[in-house]
Amino acid sequence: FAALARESGSRLGILRRNCPPEGVRQRLAARQQEQAAVSDGTWEVYQHQVATMVEPTAAEGVLLQLDATLPPEELAEQCLKSLAGQA
Repeated sequence: FAALARESGSRLGILRRNCPPEGVRQRLAARQQEQAAVSDGTWEVYQHQVATMVEPTAAEGVLLQLDATLPPEELAEQCLKSLAGQA
């Protein structure tokens, strides 16, 4: 995506949703209880991802740090406000 943005003369937007580990653990546990859930995410998968993830930086594009604990409507509002500030 970064290469495509550069080639087209666009800025890359990176949405980084932040959620405390306990919130992630609760969401994963709830998802595992859902019969129709298609996710194979587990606490162990999450821990591995955290340990091996390379954090995005503002040097890669417009980096928006978002609070994933917010309800979807508020998260969308936070995203739009952050994008407006980047114009």
